[in-house]
Amino acid sequence: MLTVLENCRVSSPLSTVGDKSLPLTFFDAIWLLFFPISQVFFYELPHPKSYFLETIVPKLKHSLSITLQHFFPFAGNLIVIPNPNRCFNGKKPEIRHVEGDSVALTFAEYELDFNELTGNHTRECHKFYPLLPLLGQPSKVYDYVTIPLFSLQVTLFPNKGIATM
Repeated sequence: MLTVLENCRVSSPLSTVGDKSLPLTFFDAIWLLFFPISQVFFYELPHPKSYFLETIVPKLKHSLSITLQHFFPFAGNLIVIPNPNRCFNGKKPEIRHVEGDSVALTFAEYELDFNELTGNHTRECHKFYPLLPLLGQPSKVYDYVTIPLFSLQVTLFPNKGIATM
């Protein structure tokens, strides 16, 4: 029912952010125990698929790129030491952005009825799951693990609207 139209990665414009890190506070670290939060927003967009691909998609990519220069941690990774007894040079978990880091962005098309999903009535949860983007897999680098922080998906309902997350 869900067709992926494009998978891409978007980063901030070159030489606008550089390498930066933000250490997690005690209050940030508490949230490491919870699953990521997912919210889906619906917008009416009464245009065909061709208009979406030719006009909306390039503008969204450009807008995200410009936004990431101000909100660079979203493009970064969470750096976690797997063994808390053996710190990597005494460092605690942090959000690290390295020049060239990017956000995974997926454009897709969904065959379900837009009005069915956005109506004011009871709906089945499983119909919303395809609208959520995959976050990305953690990877081990030396003595620490890098975990992507953010991913986005824009799902088109042709001639009806879009859903974003």
